[in-house]
Amino acid sequence: MSLKAKWQDWFDKTVEECFVQFEGERIRAEGVIRGTNPEFRVQYRITLTPDWEFREAEIQSKDAKDEGKQIFIASDGKGKWTDYKNQRIEGLEEAVDIDFILTPFTNSLPVKRLQLPRGESADITVASIAFPSLAVTPDQQRYTCIEPNRLYRFDSLTSDFTQDIEFDSEGLVANYPQMFKRL
Repeated sequence: MSLKAKWQDWFDKTVEECFVQFEGERIRAEGVIRGTNPEFRVQYRITLTPDWEFREAEIQSKDAKDEGKQIFIASDGKGKWTDYKNQRIEGLEEAVDIDFILTPFTNSLPVKRLQLPRGESADITVASIAFPSLAVTPDQQRYTCIEPNRLYRFDSLTSDFTQDIEFDSEGLVANYPQMFKRL
């Protein structure tokens, strides 16, 4: 089984195509994000367990000057996070999911993994990946189920940002006001 989604950021500066493939003992999401003003291209590959638990991500970015960056990050699901050299990444011991600011796809991970009932909330720590630096830092977030499998409130626990995010029947973002819209 596979899924396909296409998103545009709220300000019409990026377009993303994402393909999600269910491959037996893993879920693999691959995406390409193209940006304008300034021009850039980002490719990512995210691997999850069948229960939507994060295992690894590889992200490559290239700007208009053909300068590129790359990151590889992996988790054993028990608090050990490593880089491409299998070196431990400190500070992420509490993180469970990742959040890559350029894609709404990473919002699906906690929603699908947690399966919260209506009115329930969960506070989580994520490995947040910034752009364009691709720096990884821990970030605290809260997801609250407003309508199961359809509408969730996202709260940043480190800022005052909050937003209700709509998901489609497959668990992919359908509308993330002020951030992303589905095409």
